[in-house]
Amino acid sequence: MKLLYINACVRKESRTNRIAVELIARIAGEDEVQEVRLDSAGFLPLNEERLNKRTELINDGKFDDPMFDHARQFAAADTVVIAAPYWDGSFPSLLKIYIENIYVT
Repeated sequence: MKLLYINACVRKESRTNRIAVELIARIAGEDEVQEVRLDSAGFLPLNEERLNKRTELINDGKFDDPMFDHARQFAAADTVVIAAPYWDGSFPSLLKIYIENIYVT
């Protein structure tokens, strides 16, 4: 089993991260765990240029392009754990940007 940990916590002493790490320790056991730290992954919001590039790659069937690396990683996971604090009535914007970047129609 492959477990993918999407870490949207930005504080070093995040309670949300501590809870997620404990959960992962209980469910992953000896399985492979990959972590994506959204605060340092360098994701960019989609703009017209990036959307057009993504659409062109999809239309050409070029899913091996680096633009889809995280989408392939997400799709290959057996289990996904997302740790995202809930601030000011919403989740961190980094999480939405991540989801935009892994979405492939």
